[in-house]
Formats: sequence, structure tokens, C-alpha cells
Amino acid sequence: MRNNGSDSEREDSQAVQRYEYEWDGINPTSGIVEAVAAATGQDTTQLAPLYQELNPDALNALVTKPPAGGELITVSFTYADRRITVRNDGVVRVGPEGDGHASGDD
Repeated sequence: MRNNGSDSEREDSQAVQRYEYEWDGINPTSGIVEAVAAATGQDTTQLAPLYQELNPDALNALVTKPPAGGELITVSFTYADRRITVRNDGVVRVGPEGDGHASGDD
């Protein structure tokens, strides 16, 4: 996991955190849990199971199988009181719940 730190548009403790993964090395749902744990300062075992929020198999399939046209796929949802955005290019953004910045473009 590579953490590119807080996005410049937010300076407070609720800043959006951006992480980058290679999806052939880790499945997206594991990456999301790692990113949320890192962004919140919690251990992964302290977080609720991600499957309580969404279907992990469907998410993994959606962001690891490239679309025919090579389009960018973005999925956003709330998990652990954070706004999560995951993309098929390996980017995971973790921001405050209800903050549209977590789904912003880079």
C-alpha cells in the first residue's frame, strides 16, 4: 500500500487520505479495510466486517476486471463512519462521512 497522504484541499484531522494498490497483489476489500484502519488509527480487527456494508465478492469483481473500453470505474460507499471511494486503477480514498471530497478526481 502506498499512502499519498492527505489531499491538499483539507488540512484538518478529517482530511481525505489517498492510498494506492496494485489489485493483482491484494484484493480490493482487503485494501479498503487496511486503508480505513490506517486513516483512522485503528487495527483492522477493530473495524466491523466490510461484508456488513456491501457484497465483497461483487466489489472485488467490479474493480479488478477491467471494462472493455478501459473506462475508470469508481464505487463510493460509507464504512466505519467514513466515506470510501475505490477505483479500478487501485486508488482508495478515505474521507469523513458525507464528504464529497472522498470521491474527487486526481
